[in-house]
Amino acid sequence: MVLELSREVRRRHVGLWLVGALNLVLAAVFLALVLVDDRAVTGLNVWIKPLKFAVSVGVYLWTVAWFLPHLRVSGWVARGLGWAVAAAMLFENLLIFSQAVRGTSSHFNFSTAYDASIFSAMGLMIAVNTVLATILVILYFARPGEIPKPYLWGIRLGFLVLILGSAVGSLMITHGSHAVGVADGGPGLPLLGWSAEAGDLRPAHLVFLHGLQVLPLAGYWLSRRREWTVARQTATLLAFSTGYALLGLLLLWQALAGRPLVAL
Repeated sequence: MVLELSREVRRRHVGLWLVGALNLVLAAVFLALVLVDDRAVTGLNVWIKPLKFAVSVGVYLWTVAWFLPHLRVSGWVARGLGWAVAAAMLFENLLIFSQAVRGTSSHFNFSTAYDASIFSAMGLMIAVNTVLATILVILYFARPGEIPKPYLWGIRLGFLVLILGSAVGSLMITHGSHAVGVADGGPGLPLLGWSAEAGDLRPAHLVFLHGLQVLPLAGYWLSRRREWTVARQTATLLAFSTGYALLGLLLLWQALAGRPLVAL
């Protein structure tokens, strides 16, 4: 099944497939390194952050590749957008991985001019990807393909929620840390590192970013409910999406109020 999925993603966009596959392979490497390298950064094993980013970006790139054929645009536009997304994410993750190799933090690290430039370059790549995601959501409204209505709305809303996740990322940059009320690196949840003593913006960031997988899947599943009318399928998808977005906003409010997701 995984090989069939990989072949289909490659057929839809080879660049997104290639960079996504590279990230997923590196995730396995980083998982192995967690077991043999005991260096820590801000209280977590140095390879945990690269591992999480490799998995997240790998899934994101394959998701974008899956959705691209659902646009009525010329082939060169679809290929160009896909390659641009792949390049931005490749560059950002290579910077994160390089800092792990050095045994230092990639985010909010201003200890040297070099570290600050790495973080600035990462922020630039996220800004580029946000612009590309905005272009894609506009195209899904203006030039959608012939796919079931609830599935299409799942894709549209998934990208919109993803952009909210990018906004939370910008909020972290403005704030200067993931945590609210304490410095990063204090007591945190195992593996995740989310603060267990104060607010943390990462849970909301995670929920919003992965709406791009959750909402289209919900829309696709609802479109398979043949006994339901299209209007009912779409209304249910919109209601579910509203609840999902409210969950992210609740987590954001909790973080800004300085309350941990789970107190330990």
